[in-house]
Amino acid sequence: MKLLFALLVFTAVHVNLLAQYPNYFSYNIENGAPSNEIYSIIQDKDGYIWIGCDAGLFRFNGVNFEQFSSKELTSRAVTGVCQTSSGTIFAYNFNNQLIYIKHGKLSVVKNWKESINHLTADSKGNVWISTINGLYCFSDKTLKWKEIVDLDDDGKKESFKFVYGVQASGNGAIYFSLNGKIIERRSKKTKVYNLNLESSYEPIYITSGSNRPFVFRMISGTIFEPTKKGYQQANHPGFSNLLIGRKLTNSQEIGNDIWVSTYSGIVRYNKITKKAQLLYPQIAFSSVLKDNEGNYWFSTINNGVLRMANLNILCWNYQTNPDFPDQFSYLIAQNKQIYFTTIDGIIGNFKDDLRTIQLTPNNLKSDIGAVYYDDVEKCLLFNKMNTIFQYQNGKITLLNANTHPVKNFYRFKNQYLLATSQGTFLYSTPKNKFKEEKLVMQGWSRDLIKSPFNDHVFIATNTGLVECSLINKEFKQLKTYALNEQILSLCVNKSELFYLSFNGEVYSLGKNKKPKFLFKMDEQYRMVEIKYKNGKLYLASNLGLLIFDINTKKKTLITVYDGLSSNNIKDIAFSSNTCWLATGKGLNRLSMSDLNDQNSLGKIVLRQLKVNGKEVHFHDLRQLNFNDNLSLLVDGLSYRSHGNFSFAYRFGKNAEWIKVPNSIEELTIPRLPIGNFVLELKLVDANGNSSLNVIRLSISVSAPFWQRWWFYILIVISVGAISFLIFKGRVSQLREKQKQRLHHLKLENELRLTQQNALKAQMNPHFLFNVLNSIKGFIYENDKKNAARYLSDFSNLVRKVLDMSSLPTVPLSEELETVKLYINLESMLLEDDFEFELEVDEAIDLAAFKIPSLLIQPYIENALKHGLRHKKGNKKLILRVSQAEDELKIEILDNGVGRMASAEINQRQRHNHTSFATKANEKRLELLNFERAGFVGVELEDLVDEMNMSKGTRVTIRINC
Repeated sequence: MKLLFALLVFTAVHVNLLAQYPNYFSYNIENGAPSNEIYSIIQDKDGYIWIGCDAGLFRFNGVNFEQFSSKELTSRAVTGVCQTSSGTIFAYNFNNQLIYIKHGKLSVVKNWKESINHLTADSKGNVWISTINGLYCFSDKTLKWKEIVDLDDDGKKESFKFVYGVQASGNGAIYFSLNGKIIERRSKKTKVYNLNLESSYEPIYITSGSNRPFVFRMISGTIFEPTKKGYQQANHPGFSNLLIGRKLTNSQEIGNDIWVSTYSGIVRYNKITKKAQLLYPQIAFSSVLKDNEGNYWFSTINNGVLRMANLNILCWNYQTNPDFPDQFSYLIAQNKQIYFTTIDGIIGNFKDDLRTIQLTPNNLKSDIGAVYYDDVEKCLLFNKMNTIFQYQNGKITLLNANTHPVKNFYRFKNQYLLATSQGTFLYSTPKNKFKEEKLVMQGWSRDLIKSPFNDHVFIATNTGLVECSLINKEFKQLKTYALNEQILSLCVNKSELFYLSFNGEVYSLGKNKKPKFLFKMDEQYRMVEIKYKNGKLYLASNLGLLIFDINTKKKTLITVYDGLSSNNIKDIAFSSNTCWLATGKGLNRLSMSDLNDQNSLGKIVLRQLKVNGKEVHFHDLRQLNFNDNLSLLVDGLSYRSHGNFSFAYRFGKNAEWIKVPNSIEELTIPRLPIGNFVLELKLVDANGNSSLNVIRLSISVSAPFWQRWWFYILIVISVGAISFLIFKGRVSQLREKQKQRLHHLKLENELRLTQQNALKAQMNPHFLFNVLNSIKGFIYENDKKNAARYLSDFSNLVRKVLDMSSLPTVPLSEELETVKLYINLESMLLEDDFEFELEVDEAIDLAAFKIPSLLIQPYIENALKHGLRHKKGNKKLILRVSQAEDELKIEILDNGVGRMASAEINQRQRHNHTSFATKANEKRLELLNFERAGFVGVELEDLVDEMNMSKGTRVTIRINC
């Protein structure tokens, strides 16, 4: 233990605390600014920041610097920037060229040759110019100037006209210095105030305000303040002493503050409190501006532009004082003393009068695990490397060199409770050597606090919030809240306990002992501590200081954009009306009233509109086509967001906002809704707040022709016409089908008629008469056998013909049987030299193969009657049946006289007779092929010999299977 304590060498060091400055954002050449040498800065009526610098005249929107220049300029460096009531920007360069900007274009005033030392703009649109040769008034409307001949309105022309520092006041007067005097010039009356200066050439700085201004001498820094009778040298030692030895560059009045820029810092003097403050004495300042958001902008001669979000948030770190540490870990405010620790083990304290700070470093670089102020012992306890120390009156005493990793202390009556990663333990007081007495509860514990309801103690653990009580000198666990949740931090007010969980949830616990959910932060917020003050909860996080109003439920986030030196908040402490923050980049001091005033909102400016790439005026945007491309050039003026903002737009009040990044040069709306609507645009700043204004554009987008009323009517008419045509076509189809059906029925009737006609042909009277006569002859000749045979064949033929005539198709075997019966009967009428042959392909299944009934007989009849009957000699008839693939082939061959000879014979004997059977069969073939195209085909061929003499006829019938 002695060795460990020997390593801890503590030496108290006192450091002056005067270097307490607000944190600032810097705009310089390294991060995109045009120059580090800035001479003047203003904010125009639209919210843009204008700077005059050695690189020229620039407009700044918080992200980009836009330069305005002209070929007429003979010098680049610009200063004296101001704006008239009509919005025109005026300035001058170092060659005394008077320049102005209208409608986005820089112009040079012609024929101006005077040497300018200052510009100012009054409320009437005039620019007043002070020169070494007099005072001039320039009209913004006519762009003409006039010289003020009688400067002091004494009726005499001035012989010596060294005018300096002209300034327009809010009271309507123009103030300037002339030959060591201050002139107050109004439209009807001019007053002269003698300052009794030794030199008439000494530059004088005049502030601009709502009343008579303060006056400062450039060299000596002497202050003249207005009185009822005139001016007198001011007696403000705190203010005057800060100006001694400093070369003045400007003086300005903002609200109740007077700002004096010098080559070695800027001095702020409050006319109400009479307190003066010097900021950043190592920087040369040229002017100051307070913008619409409450930011303060400082132009410097060597360091670019500095922007301070809040002058009342002071910072102590290495930037403001090289002897001061940067990274803090714990804070405790007690009895007007502020105690703090750093991540490398330094412990220190100072009074809240901010005069000096006492640092106690050591050569053992290690973080401090926990800090606690014992109000009974009036000392500070802290843990370092499992060792407990006491810090009192700048001295550190070792209490216990062998403890647990302590996360927090709490004095409970005459004992100490220690929350550690190894459990909760009970220790004796420092007077009793701070010894470990017993284990109260096992498990990782982080925080301890006394109950606001009774004498119990609440312990934040990794498994919930545990309520304990001391009964008979023994701590007992009464109840566990938020079971299995990791609790990080606790705080109380008079009637409630508040606890913060690891997952970012905050709860309150009242007298009813029922946890009440308050709010939850997103996962990116890693909150480490919760504190209560005046009805609000303060939470330290990695993204800033979160303030939750318990009554209104409103959340406010304070970040670097609001003036903190870092968003990484480690600890919070309160002293009187002051909030102290330990951060990763210094110690911050905030006024509680400043924390409640965070209403600075940004602004969105619409600079240009384009439709299909062409610029249009706002009033010409009322009517667009559905396929027009709308582009908007917008600027987001949210300086406090430091470029970290976005744009959002929507179509109408009830629509969802669509966010787009601020990096886009033009905001292009991809799809415009059809009809009348209001396009709304706004800015969303770094804290998620909407801009102060919302741009609203009333737009009417014409629908495409296919969405217009006349097109709908045309569609209805077209649909009606098409429906009518379809209906008419359908009716025509039905009629055609009906017609075809009727025709089909007609054909069926005709087919049946042809079958009847074929039957008639089979049974024609001539044939019947001849057959019966032949049978009668056999009977007369007493040839009973032949008579009986023929009579039997005749009866069979009649029966078969009658049966087959009612059938559309019959087996081929029955058709051939009927044909043979017919041929046998017809052969009786021929001579004995008739010969008949029937040739059938053996591969054909005669019973299974079906053909139209009574199809072959008519052609057999023609062969017998017209071919063979007229032939003398041997008569031969061949019937051949074969099959090739899907086709049945029937050939009927005779060796008769041929068709031509038969036609001649018939012509002579029968004149114009045409075979009834032939006509009927032709009609039948037509009907069969109508129902099934190509079903039956018939070919007739005349057979001739080498001498081209007829030797018979061949009939080929082809039936598709």
